[in-house]
Amino acid sequence: MVRVVQKYGGTSMRDAERIGVVAAHIRERAELGDELIIVVSARAGVTNSLLRRAQEISSKPPAAAVDALLCIGEYETAALLAIALNGMGVPAVSRNAYQIGIVTCSTFGNARIRNIFGGDVEECLGAGQVVIVAGFQGIDENLCPTTLGRGGSDLTAIALAHRFKADLCEIYTDVDGAFSGDPRVIDKPIAVKTISHGDLFKQALYDNELMQDRSMAFAEKMGINFSIASLFGKNPGDRTQVMEGSPCGEDCAIALTHRMDLVLISMLSEKNIFDDFLKIFAQNRVSANFMKHTKLHTSGKFLAEVAVSLLEYSQLNTSNFSALLPAEVSVINGLTRINVVGVRLEYSPWLGDLLSLMGEQEIFRAEYGKGDLSFLLKAADPKALLNAAHRIIFE
Repeated sequence: MVRVVQKYGGTSMRDAERIGVVAAHIRERAELGDELIIVVSARAGVTNSLLRRAQEISSKPPAAAVDALLCIGEYETAALLAIALNGMGVPAVSRNAYQIGIVTCSTFGNARIRNIFGGDVEECLGAGQVVIVAGFQGIDENLCPTTLGRGGSDLTAIALAHRFKADLCEIYTDVDGAFSGDPRVIDKPIAVKTISHGDLFKQALYDNELMQDRSMAFAEKMGINFSIASLFGKNPGDRTQVMEGSPCGEDCAIALTHRMDLVLISMLSEKNIFDDFLKIFAQNRVSANFMKHTKLHTSGKFLAEVAVSLLEYSQLNTSNFSALLPAEVSVINGLTRINVVGVRLEYSPWLGDLLSLMGEQEIFRAEYGKGDLSFLLKAADPKALLNAAHRIIFE
């Protein structure tokens, strides 16, 4: 018998059929006698739907109220999975952050976990029950619901694996593990069988679709090894093992990451209003894909540049963000951000060919470092460009 923490993302739980598949997969492990703690995300699309409903009522809803609203999505999923498992003859209970005692700070929308008291988890496991925990959430010292940021269910799973000394931690998402590029875009991605915490953390910084970067930092700090897999991918059974002591070699690219449909906002103002923008981003749960702030010595003015997704830009426009925009502002749509993540990339033999490829594009910003290369550009066919870049680097 082993103790296992499993996390299932929103795509895995998006409808009754998939919840049934997940429940059957859990039943197989339960029949082996394993102790199971299951962390679930809200069903695909539910969190965004709840956010839209809040914004229909108020252009600036209170952050604490929004967190209380968003927790509903994970409550629902946990309850539905418990119903499915009990219907299959597997004893299961659903628990929320209050019941588990996941205590956080009061930074609504991006709270940090301070302690996990555990609730009745040990008693339930001892009684042979599967414990299903609503991910992505906690409670602050005033017992107010909080959320752990985008992708926060990953952090819930890693933290529970640490708190309850799990033998295994398994993250189930919508791809068959980590790859050299997004398999939903790259034609021939290379599967990564093992990767270190640190290397995956670098990738997560630019691609939160795979893993939340904060969860990766916590896993590295606490030494929590885990796997990433999918129940619904092209190759069920494939997975990536994330562990200590398996770094990539020198002069090595780890992954090609990207974000499409970005909007670049460039603002020139007489005074520094950058902090005001950051506060509005936090209030609206907007995560900038690119951010730069510069004081121009020639004019004494301040230049602020921020790239956000098209969806998040529309959310900003419903807030008081527009009122802060200075007269000198430009907005450019349809941009793509491309990052190459790795180690000592400046010595890579493919660097010249990649820069030549990127030089053919309309580049708005480019940054070069030892650990990553970053391009913010406009491409006629972003997918074709990404595949060409992947071939240069990895094939």
